[in-house]
Amino acid sequence: MGLQQSTRNKIDKHLFWHEEFKQGNISAKRFTTQDYIQNGQLPDFLADQLKAANYDNALYVVYSYQTPIGWIKLTSDAEWFIPAVKYSNTTTHHQSVLMWAVNYKPE
Repeated sequence: MGLQQSTRNKIDKHLFWHEEFKQGNISAKRFTTQDYIQNGQLPDFLADQLKAANYDNALYVVYSYQTPIGWIKLTSDAEWFIPAVKYSNTTTHHQSVLMWAVNYKPE
């Protein structure tokens, strides 16, 4: 079962403002430069990319369960990186919520 629209709207706002949150099994956290970031089931080559992105930059990382499903450098010109990796049905749904939210603009 997917997230209710009111929950998605709340998540969209948190993601837009890069705010930490936890809503069921989807969450987001801010990391300062060179923090330890849990990789969950992220493939090794992507875990290396995530670590490299955090080497000189603060990051905002979105998780499904304990696996990063997207991140963005906390700089003014940064773009989202959403790995094209398939996991469970729930995580796939969380990935679609994130992809939708990346284009979210608050009213």
